[in-house]
Amino acid sequence: MKTLFAPYRPLLLSLFLIATLTGCPGTSPQFFDSAGQTLAYRIEGEGPPLILLHGFQGTGPIHWQVPGTSRLLAKNFQVITLDNRGHGHSDKPTRPEDYGLHMVEDIRRLMEHLNIETAHFAGYSMGGWISLKFAATYPEQVLSLAIGGSGYNQFDAKQVGQIANDIIVPYLHPGYDPAAFAACSDAFSEFQLTDEEIQILPTPLLAIAGSEDFAREQAERLIAARPDGDLFIIPGTNHNSTLFTPAFQLRLEAFFGPHLGGP
Repeated sequence: MKTLFAPYRPLLLSLFLIATLTGCPGTSPQFFDSAGQTLAYRIEGEGPPLILLHGFQGTGPIHWQVPGTSRLLAKNFQVITLDNRGHGHSDKPTRPEDYGLHMVEDIRRLMEHLNIETAHFAGYSMGGWISLKFAATYPEQVLSLAIGGSGYNQFDAKQVGQIANDIIVPYLHPGYDPAAFAACSDAFSEFQLTDEEIQILPTPLLAIAGSEDFAREQAERLIAARPDGDLFIIPGTNHNSTLFTPAFQLRLEAFFGPHLGGP
């Protein structure tokens, strides 16, 4: 067990200290109603809208604000960071039927709530699956799409790679609810993309993964199916550490930078 967690020890300790000493950083959450679920979001900066979606067992602040990614992007964009249902300060239903495609519709309702017709998107891990499914369902609303630690996945079984998070998440996560997490993961298969949906994904399209990330294969499969997209592999990082590397943040900044002429 010590060997299993050894690669994650510095990251987990850093996150624990951040959460303990400062709480969840960033702007105060705002809330909206999504078909009966109250969901939290935060806004930083001004400019074309850029929606950031966090991964499973994460939150908007932990995945996007702690590393400084949202602050960097907010120099040129109106950055909107959602706490997905079941996570953070959002409501936490405990039935699998309340997740899956409902999480895709949460994005549509958030945009309606903010009177946004089109936006740029970045999603990490589960947030990547949600972003991809949203882009395949509502391609006309997506100006550009960056996916990290995720991609064209085959949902044959529950995802692995969350073992370390199962230990540390209760200390980091406001309103930690393991029943909500279990229900959320049980509905992952609803994010499955068809070959046809992959082909209608809008461009520009970027997939980022760490060289040691179990999701690297997903990212490579996505770009193999859509060679008009770009693949960026960060050497020496895994699923948990990629989010916290300058290379990840700077690649996002470079990707979205040319699109400042958005809405």
